[in-house]
Amino acid sequence: MSNSRILYRSLGFQIKPSYEIPKKYLKTQERVAASVKRPSWLLTSNLEAKLVPNMELLVREGVSDKVVAQFLLSQARMLMKEEGQMALCIKTVKQFVLQSVIQSCSEKKIRRMVDFYMKTAKLELEYIISSPKLINYSFERRIRPRYQVLKLAMQLKNLLSLLQKRFLATSATLSTTSATSQPNPSSSSFTVHFLVNSCGLPLEVALSASKTIQLDRNNAQKPQSLLSFLKSYKFNDTQIAKLISKRPSTLQSRIHNNLGPKFQFLIENGFGGELLPKLILSNTEILSRSLGSHIKPTYKLLKKFLKTEESVVVSVKRASWLLTMDAKAKLVPIMELFVREGVPDERVTHLLLSQPRTFVQNVDRMAVCIKTVKEFGFQPGYSMFTEAVRVKSSMSDSTWNKKVQVFKDLGWSEQDIAYAFVRSPRFLACSEEKIRTTMDFYVNTMKLELKKIVSFPKLFNYSIETRVRPRYRVLKVLVSKGLIKHDIKPVWVFQQTETRFLDNFVLKYVGDVPNLLEIYNAAETKAI
Repeated sequence: MSNSRILYRSLGFQIKPSYEIPKKYLKTQERVAASVKRPSWLLTSNLEAKLVPNMELLVREGVSDKVVAQFLLSQARMLMKEEGQMALCIKTVKQFVLQSVIQSCSEKKIRRMVDFYMKTAKLELEYIISSPKLINYSFERRIRPRYQVLKLAMQLKNLLSLLQKRFLATSATLSTTSATSQPNPSSSSFTVHFLVNSCGLPLEVALSASKTIQLDRNNAQKPQSLLSFLKSYKFNDTQIAKLISKRPSTLQSRIHNNLGPKFQFLIENGFGGELLPKLILSNTEILSRSLGSHIKPTYKLLKKFLKTEESVVVSVKRASWLLTMDAKAKLVPIMELFVREGVPDERVTHLLLSQPRTFVQNVDRMAVCIKTVKEFGFQPGYSMFTEAVRVKSSMSDSTWNKKVQVFKDLGWSEQDIAYAFVRSPRFLACSEEKIRTTMDFYVNTMKLELKKIVSFPKLFNYSIETRVRPRYRVLKVLVSKGLIKHDIKPVWVFQQTETRFLDNFVLKYVGDVPNLLEIYNAAETKAI
């Protein structure tokens, strides 16, 4: 085996995420398999830390997804370099390309093209250097005709805007003010230049962002200071590019009486180091919320219910929108409702930590859900109560009724459904499709009796393709060879952790069935 560590990596937390990352670029299962065959360490490495940032860097630099995919197939190890090393490699290649372009053009053409771009088109020299192919284009057949069209379009746009403003103006003063408020091409050019070269945005994204903000060439120090400020708070280049792409207006934010105090408050309350950039990127609305009238009061409310700073950090990491929601209107009424119904504080706290979206429900609807759950026999003092409420409140009445009908169509009675819901509320959180496919496998493939399925509704919590089917195939082989009893309870086997199952039913019998591990892995691979 080329990488035995695969056996000890978590399927949910390591292998699946590591599979999805290359699949995003490689698209097909066959190409992913080809990439993993070459370096099998892809499935057990921390791709989020190195490979993903480097691939995103290549994309930002204008490399097409197709080329990035080919790079991943043929040179995956190159993508595991430190991000700084990759950036240096790209810079070196760019310089080489620039030299190649210059060497292929005559001195006269270089002078003419640079002169036109800088004096007529008002492009910055740095931008021309960063896009050396501009020198290669034919001036007569491509650049001048297109520039004239763009210039005419801009003139018509400005003329139309001026006519509209004069028509709407009610005074000479208003007319003058309107005329002078027009964004000038030079300002737009500088904005795009800054977004591309200082913030790391792709040109298309920068052009789009320049429609929402205008940076002043004469006050370039302000956005530059903002970037320095972000870097001082552990934002790396990739994170800065993402932030500005999501929220270009960040460049116009005030530091001393806005971002500075806000960041400091978050750091003092558990979001220091790398947590701060991740928090801001997960919810950029934090930047627009008032520290005094929103973020601080919301944080205090969360801490009131969650008790500790650590718990607040955990909950906000899971759902960063908690800091920007209207906590008084949404969170507090639901919390108070649970308390009135007799739900213990620790259960409410656990629910807020694990399933925060439960608390954005309409309070009247939540009251109805609680009433329904009580009618099933759940008691507020028990842990299953909040789980049942969460499941019931997560879907509309229409969706609930459709799922109930699916079970009835598959032979379940209302008593069966109620019994299973009380034992494991999560089984009704499954989609209608999963309900059907799960029942099909247990009934038609495994030949389980309906009463056994009803008795163990947790069977619906497991993935048929990645957990149940592979384990069932292993059990069939072991039973056929007389290595385990035929009456072993499959439900008990499906409940075991991945490591425990491998130890008890795969590695333990590899000596008797040499290809048992391959049988198990083949079932999982086919499922993927």
